[in-house]
Amino acid sequence: MGGQSSDKSAQRAQISANAETLAMIEQARGQSRQDVQQLFGAAQQNLLAGQQAGLDLRGQVIPQQLETFQQGNIAAQQQLLGGLPQVQNALLGLPTDLTGFQPTRINFDPSFAQQQLPQFQSPELTTFVPPPPTPEELAIQEAQAQAQAAQARVQSQPSGQIFGGLFGGNR
Repeated sequence: MGGQSSDKSAQRAQISANAETLAMIEQARGQSRQDVQQLFGAAQQNLLAGQQAGLDLRGQVIPQQLETFQQGNIAAQQQLLGGLPQVQNALLGLPTDLTGFQPTRINFDPSFAQQQLPQFQSPELTTFVPPPPTPEELAIQEAQAQAQAAQARVQSQPSGQIFGGLFGGNR
C-alpha cells in the first residue's frame, strides 16, 4: 500500500533540530541585546561630542559675524557722512566731487572653520560564538546525517530494484 513507515526517527530528529535551532536563535538574540547595550553608551557619547563640536563652531562663528556686521555698518556710516557735503553741493547747484566714495574692504577671519571633527568612539564588540555541541546533539546530528544518506540511497534506486527481490524480480 503506501510508503508510510512506523519509524519515527526522522520526525524525532527534525523536532530535535528545530529545538536546537530555537535555542541557538535565543542565544543569538541575547548576544545581540548585549551588543546593542555595549554600543548605546558610545552612541550617546558620539552624539554629544558631535553636538558640542557644532556648538563650539557656532560659538566661534557668532563673533566673526558680529565683527563683520559692525565693520560693514561703520563703513556705510562713513560713506553717508562722506557724501553729505556732496548732497549739499548738488542741492545748491555747485559742482559735485564723487571721488570720495571708495569701496571699503571688510576683514573676515575664516580660520575658525579649520577644525578637526571630534574623535568618535567605536567599542569592540564581542563576536557570537556558538557553544560546542553536547554529546546528545552530536548523536542527533549523526542520526540525521545517517537518515538523510539512507533516504538519498532509497530515492536514487529505481522502484523495481528496491522491491524486486521481494516480489519476483524486475517488472
